[in-house]
Amino acid sequence: MPFVAGSANNVNEVLSALQNACTANGWTLASGILSKGDCYAKPFINDGTIALLVGTGQSGTTIINTPVVEANPYYVPGYPNLWTSLSGINNAIPYPLTYFIHVMENPNEVYLFINHSVESWSYIAFGQSPIENLAGTGIWYGGTGIGKNILASGDISNSGANGHISCALFNYVAQGGTSGNGNQTIKCLFHHGVNDLPTEWSGAGTDGIGSATTTSWSGMPSQANATLTLMPLLTREPSTWNSGAGLHPIQPSIIRPDNRRSIVGVIGHARYARIDNINPGEIVTLGYEKWRFYPWLRKNIADRNATSSDKTHSGTYGVAIRYDGD
Repeated sequence: MPFVAGSANNVNEVLSALQNACTANGWTLASGILSKGDCYAKPFINDGTIALLVGTGQSGTTIINTPVVEANPYYVPGYPNLWTSLSGINNAIPYPLTYFIHVMENPNEVYLFINHSVESWSYIAFGQSPIENLAGTGIWYGGTGIGKNILASGDISNSGANGHISCALFNYVAQGGTSGNGNQTIKCLFHHGVNDLPTEWSGAGTDGIGSATTTSWSGMPSQANATLTLMPLLTREPSTWNSGAGLHPIQPSIIRPDNRRSIVGVIGHARYARIDNINPGEIVTLGYEKWRFYPWLRKNIADRNATSSDKTHSGTYGVAIRYDGD
């Protein structure tokens, strides 16, 4: 069954639901690591949340070829390359909560959304891009926040332009609703290997990924961003003609020499969307396909672009996931 929904009374039940949904749909679970093809994902519990680490192989309980990041205070102790989790907020997630899991194939992609505190949502996701002629594997992963201990006093607030309004997959929404690349905490990563380096990943921001030892692209890190061309469309929706919202492809690209860009990935079963006129969790049929819509954090129609700073919502920025349920 590619779609599973249920309720959980604690984080262990959420993790078990995710693992069970994956193994029921072709993924293998060994030593806490899920694998399918050459995509390896390790979701694990970290002080009340589910943290996520992804690589291209495993050795026992260890993920192989994870992203290489520069030193930064915002990481899980013992996991310096881990930046993604189900929730990076400075509050423990309350239970019980409801979870929604999509396990897709062709291409292989997994999405876990949780709904808690009535209107709040968080997610983690991972998969593999079907794009051809990549030196890397095309494996990607992302989530609501960084993977650090969410109860630690030194954790960041994950709000404003550096936080939750930019927690979407390969998307940076700057203050005022415009697109940008800089100054956000990494929440999504993509294994591209465009320079034939096995450890070469791109992060959806400027922090840490692509250090000077591996890149020389105008002194800029490799930034995976899928919104550079889409933001004009996203800011003009919903349609003033029929109040509808289009579904926009998520195709991360990275900075290349001479300030050019390369499309390095295609997310097969997710689309950017504005949910002004769509309720969180609503299922919409478009042609012969069904899509289930989620906010990236929390819908706020009164501040639809999540303008100014210190936001704990995502305006009406959301995502549609291909839906195979009833």
